[in-house]
Amino acid sequence: MCSVITRDKLLGMGKHKSSKLFILVFMLILGSLNKGYAGSDKENLAAKPSPHLLTAEEFLKKSECAKAVEELKLILAKDPKDVKARLDLALAYLKLRNYQAAADECQIILKSNPEEGIVDYTLGIARYEMGDWNGAISSFKKS
Repeated sequence: MCSVITRDKLLGMGKHKSSKLFILVFMLILGSLNKGYAGSDKENLAAKPSPHLLTAEEFLKKSECAKAVEELKLILAKDPKDVKARLDLALAYLKLRNYQAAADECQIILKSNPEEGIVDYTLGIARYEMGDWNGAISSFKKS
């Protein structure tokens, strides 16, 4: 299983509202044009996944996000700088509609990894869901 977060995972969050989906698709296209979207992400996000990470990703696939959050917190308790686990935690929070927590996790990643385009994109989704249009656009542009 690939440990890199895919655009499909993010896009799957917006499948319930057609206008939301249109905006996310548009921003996905815009984000993919920027060099930071996939370049630096691969180095930082493609490390060998831990058993807890694999379990968390299985929970995310099954939409058992609360269980995924618990697994991801175990990883981050041991290694708070684990970018992959923190990004998966942000995605789990998005699926749980805890948009502020998702944004907070993204901000933590961006403090030490400002070139992670996928994180900016995820932050943009969280900001969009919270109604922070300007913040969402800013994050999408950075992705």
